[in-house]
Amino acid sequence: MGILLPIPVHIQVPQILEPVGLSKELVNEYFTGTPSRIDGIDINTLEVETLLCHGLAYPNRIVESNNLGVGGHYAFRQRGEKHLLTS
Repeated sequence: MGILLPIPVHIQVPQILEPVGLSKELVNEYFTGTPSRIDGIDINTLEVETLLCHGLAYPNRIVESNNLGVGGHYAFRQRGEKHLLTS
């Protein structure tokens, strides 16, 4: 699927890109005047796929720590650091 940037309707610019993989209804609604010879997904499918990718990238769980090493001598300890005289 190609990438197009929405341009305000009042600005007339030549259409040098052609969307591939987008439905004709979506192209007519959001990219008025842009030629499209190959049909594809509609706005609802685009929404579902976008939300799916967003959900995978930003899960709804809180990540407190991970399995990565500290990577140095100094590190923040969430519950403090234990010392010799600490009970």
